[in-house]
Amino acid sequence: MSRTTQEATIQSPTARLRLAVRAEPYYRSLQRGLALGYRRGKNGGSWLARTRDPVRDGYTETKIGPADDEGEKTVQGLSYDEAAQRAREIFAIEEAKRTSGVQPGAKRKVVDDVLDLYVEGYTSGHARRDKKPGRDLKNLNSILTAHVRPAFGKIRLDQLNADMLERFKSALAGAPKLSRNGKAAKPAASGATHPSEAEGLESKPSNDPDDRERHEERMRKRRARQPHRYPAAGGFELCG
Repeated sequence: MSRTTQEATIQSPTARLRLAVRAEPYYRSLQRGLALGYRRGKNGGSWLARTRDPVRDGYTETKIGPADDEGEKTVQGLSYDEAAQRAREIFAIEEAKRTSGVQPGAKRKVVDDVLDLYVEGYTSGHARRDKKPGRDLKNLNSILTAHVRPAFGKIRLDQLNADMLERFKSALAGAPKLSRNGKAAKPAASGATHPSEAEGLESKPSNDPDDRERHEERMRKRRARQPHRYPAAGGFELCG
């Protein structure tokens, strides 16, 4: 639950000297979700930023540095305006991380750069859970080329956010299905009245070993589901 900030007078060194020494900071709101805190200690004061995370509905405090309190050991510290600027920078970084998972410093990188690294890791196995080289690079590149790269490839990482991803997911749900070569998939045969019937009309696999292995695995699953439709000898013509 969000809390109401009790506005304290912390803008000037003179005003801060009137505050009582205590462990709990004095806060002043800077903008929605951000407050600048001042902690008054026995040997001087220090600044901190308090940011609110709307997802977990909680607060995070981040130390900024000593304050320029008059007559204290922290005379070379930060003024109110300097501390407020640091607090806003901290808030901007936290907001960027929350919405996109990327810090604002990554301005030169675009999504295509990350996808290239992923493809490299997929091929070598470093990007896969089992650490084994991926065997379906053609299909992976087809998906990336047809869907992901056109939508996000040239977008900088620090500009990518959750709203973009949600719009992409919605658009993808209504897009026509693609075949493995990235082209529009052929519609099911006109005589097929159920997806299981259309499955039986699938073309034969190519001579590629991986393609044949995937095809055989699909056929085994279909025979198990519909033994009356697929001959036990391994054929895959529709039964009459």
